[in-house]
Amino acid sequence: MKLWRWSFLYRSCTLGLSVSRRNIVRIMSGDMKPDVVFVLGGPGAGKGTQCEKISREFNFIHLSAGELLRIERNSGTPNGEVIEKHFANGTIVPVEITCGLLEKAMQQSDVKRFLIDGFPRNEDNLEGWIRLMSDKVNLLFVLFFDCPQEVCIERCLNRKRFDDTRESLKNRLTIYYGDTMPIVEYYRKLNLVKQLDATKTADEIYEIVRKTFEDALNQIKRLPRLDYFASENDIINELFEFLNLLDRNETALTNFNKDIHMRNSNTMLEKLGFCIAKQQSQIKNGGNGVFVTKGAIKKGHLAALYPGTVYKPAEPLFFQSIGNQFILQCTDGLFVDGSKKRISKHIFKSCVYRDKCSHSLPADITWLRDNPLNPLAIGQYVNNHNKKFASNVVYQECQLPKSGISQILALIPNINFSPSDENFIRIVALVATRDITTGEELFSSYISLVDCEK
Repeated sequence: MKLWRWSFLYRSCTLGLSVSRRNIVRIMSGDMKPDVVFVLGGPGAGKGTQCEKISREFNFIHLSAGELLRIERNSGTPNGEVIEKHFANGTIVPVEITCGLLEKAMQQSDVKRFLIDGFPRNEDNLEGWIRLMSDKVNLLFVLFFDCPQEVCIERCLNRKRFDDTRESLKNRLTIYYGDTMPIVEYYRKLNLVKQLDATKTADEIYEIVRKTFEDALNQIKRLPRLDYFASENDIINELFEFLNLLDRNETALTNFNKDIHMRNSNTMLEKLGFCIAKQQSQIKNGGNGVFVTKGAIKKGHLAALYPGTVYKPAEPLFFQSIGNQFILQCTDGLFVDGSKKRISKHIFKSCVYRDKCSHSLPADITWLRDNPLNPLAIGQYVNNHNKKFASNVVYQECQLPKSGISQILALIPNINFSPSDENFIRIVALVATRDITTGEELFSSYISLVDCEK
């Protein structure tokens, strides 16, 4: 196996974490992002035929990365000349060009649902997509047509194309299995792969495809819509006002003081109108959950914060993820490790003291204990909804500016894994989709779409 593939498989381990009850999360804020489905499968697996049927019935736009490159190749543009050289030499077109063409095609379309056929095909495609496009779209799932090599070869030969020979097809499939299957496995670990048996007839396959799309789209329709859309600024302003009222006694930040926790909980009730606490979940074998113990959370308002260390996509998270159900993935590929045990706990504390300036801490470490000084910092215990308990909160990603807030940073329960000059820190808030009253448990969903359209 080539060295790069070992490297890629390692990064897949660091990124493709075992799916937990809080793992796959998608948030839309501001303008609506386009929905994307990747369609993968070897030559002859039937992707093109099925994409045509899906496009007609479900109003998706079919984008073929290869076709877009061929069109651009003949356009006479500088990119077209680059593509021509790569085609002539049999080399891979730079992923920046391919992603740019896909983005341009999506921007020019009035329909905001897309099937992307034959992409990403290799490690370079995947890394480029994550870097350039992952925060601009909602990846719904990956449709993978699983078809044995011999079936693919016979189908291609039956098309009677002049360049299709049994030997050339075997070579193409060998490259496909070597380059594309690791991409499928990467998304499989993120629980995003819908695998289909592509050996059946086109009509039989489409019946399965139709059911897959109906289930996925119905799930989105069932997700809660906010009558009042909580923007990033709404959440940050509400959080700032609340944190400025809290007791942030410097001694208590390192030496736990339960009295201060109680005072801050009372402040929470007075300012936000509710208190929350970690208790045994109503879901059987669900472990801990988060309940409203006093007052009520108003629809469209801050309900909790998801604490933890923030990791960029390529940063090592494999060992922290073992047996860890508190890894949360953001839309742009960032991860938040909300576990307060074992190595996760020690990493968070190490990062805090690494970035400590003078006597001020750059983040709140008290969430690692029971009864944190910031009583909102228990969002990692919110369970996902099920058939019995509907979701009542969604995740909202925010970029919290660091400038001018040094006095409250010690109450923010997040810190970057790597030192950064960036003037913001990622926080993930949980926002109520309806009024939630005393005694109710908070429930989220695997895929949370905050839809600003009524």
